[in-house]
Amino acid sequence: MTNSNFKSGAAKLAALDLTEHLSKMAEAKRQRGEIQSAINRGMESIGRLGKEMDDVRAGRTIDADAAADAMISGEGIALETRSAEQIQSEMDAMRAGLTRLRQREEEAGRAEAPAKSAAINALAACVAEIPPVLLTEAQGAVASLASVFAAATALSEATCNGQARDVAGKIGRVLAECRSLGLIGHAPVTVPNPMLDLLEVGRAPIHQLGRSWPDSVSVL
Repeated sequence: MTNSNFKSGAAKLAALDLTEHLSKMAEAKRQRGEIQSAINRGMESIGRLGKEMDDVRAGRTIDADAAADAMISGEGIALETRSAEQIQSEMDAMRAGLTRLRQREEEAGRAEAPAKSAAINALAACVAEIPPVLLTEAQGAVASLASVFAAATALSEATCNGQARDVAGKIGRVLAECRSLGLIGHAPVTVPNPMLDLLEVGRAPIHQLGRSWPDSVSVL
């Protein structure tokens, strides 16, 4: 990995200013919180109105608890009652208000999304040069692993060594996955020279046992 790419990314991250985006996100969040509180209060009010409606329909026009509290505090007892039509009108108004509040909540959420997206994009752009570098590093690492696979395969085929065969099998499974992910191509992998030199020393006994080895190996 090159330090220049990391230094460039670090400099961009250090200079990144998300103040404007964060301010918009915070304002949208504040609005949503304010609206949600209003929605909760509205739901509670509708609940109370529903109870009041039940009382009116049941013919209960006096709230005994309210009267008792008023007597304790010395305040006058309110005897005025509302009709079912009046209560229903207020409930309808409350429900209409809740509908509008929920619409405003969605609008606030939509206002926050672009600001958050812009902030994320700005952050990601600071390090845009680094992922290709990492991919190149990964491809190089896989190529090195493929070279080991080729060496283990050649050793296994030439000497029938079980451990070499196990190593080749394990690496082969990893390389197959890497190939499916595009980290390595389909071209045969050349057996590294040190392994070829080693096997060449043992050519006579290897051939006497009817064994041989490849110069290159295909990734499974």
